[in-house]
Amino acid sequence: MSWTIIKNKKQYLKALDRLEDIFDAKNNSKRSDEFDLLTMLVNRFE
Repeated sequence: MSWTIIKNKKQYLKALDRLEDIFDAKNNSKRSDEFDLLTMLVNRFE
């Protein structure tokens, strides 16, 4: 999935759901990179 800056609550909730899905991602994997990116985007929105 391609992520961009979170601009509204709907996008925020979608990102939180995805973070929950990939929480246990292995380090140095695409999923862990996605987790890191989503964490930054969510923090920025909050």
